Amino acid sequence: MFAQIVAVFIFLGMFLLTILDKFERHYVTLGSGALVLTLVFGVCMHSFRAIWETLNLGTFFQRAFWYGSGEESAVGINWSTIVFIAGMNKAAFFASAGVFLLAVVLLITHAQTELSVACIGVIVAALTMLVAGLTSGKETVMGIVKGID
Repeated sequence: MFAQIVAVFIFLGMFLLTILDKFERHYVTLGSGALVLTLVFGVCMHSFRAIWETLNLGTFFQRAFWYGSGEESAVGINWSTIVFIAGMNKAAFFASAGVFLLAVVLLITHAQTELSVACIGVIVAALTMLVAGLTSGKETVMGIVKGID
């Protein structure tokens, strides 16, 4: 019963911190998850098994996880969804890496190409704004422009 009360208070604290918007949501969520694992499962329930089942780390070592056989565990964290969401932003990563690589190549070869460092900076800034606009939207670009002195 005490574990349930602690879990409810952790949830209410997480809910309040999310509404107040004083901290980034992912920090609040991760902190609340850590509190549940340590306080509820560890301190109140004294159950390492509950922690292990909730973390569900064994799914990484199952063939079905990597090949998507359709069988998913109904217990614990669904790591398939988390890995999927983390991989969704690959396009933005590769585009940013491409702009950085271009910047490095232009800076290394600027004596041969006779481009000034300022010109290379303008090219990289324009491409960075283009990538930000295509991957994150107009609001991100406007936020960057507003931050320029």
